[in-house]
Amino acid sequence: MQPKTVLRIPEYTPAAIGVAAIGYRSLITVEARWFQSQEKQSLRKALHAAPPPAAPHVTQLTGTFPKSKFEAPQLGLSTIVLEGTDSDVLRRAAGHVEGTAFPWGRGNSAIAGRRDTCFRPPRNIHPKDEIVVTTPRGRFRYQVDWTKIADPHQAEVLRRGSRQALTLIPCYPFHYIGHAPKRFIVHAVRLAG
Repeated sequence: MQPKTVLRIPEYTPAAIGVAAIGYRSLITVEARWFQSQEKQSLRKALHAAPPPAAPHVTQLTGTFPKSKFEAPQLGLSTIVLEGTDSDVLRRAAGHVEGTAFPWGRGNSAIAGRRDTCFRPPRNIHPKDEIVVTTPRGRFRYQVDWTKIADPHQAEVLRRGSRQALTLIPCYPFHYIGHAPKRFIVHAVRLAG
């Protein structure tokens, strides 16, 4: 290598890192969209194959959350929800927070999602907006009650409570680069019928 060429390497390093980052982000986005498409088709077939079992109104905190679909129609948001909040789940879908109620039970059901995959649209959510969670156990409608910004370890947002409720937990700020320091909490109350 000639000395001039060696001296130019630092000039090109930031551009190479930028191209690699854009390529990685594009790969993650394509994987998440493909996964969402496949899983929505699978869920649609499962929902049409057999009628859902009766949805008892009991608190259920054990078992596995079935593959479901979360929708906020006014935001154009529709995403698959899986059990858990580990990196593999949140890279491709939203995740039901383990230990919280299921939508067909009593208490607070919580769903987490990354702002850079499926949960960026909730930044535009408002009180009175509707949220729908469709599971093999039925379709559950909620109305947004309030939103707030919280620290990631504020466990009271997951408090069980006596009402049938849904809490969304996307990362905040929405345009932050890296691990977000806060969470944007959306609390919704289940609608009758």
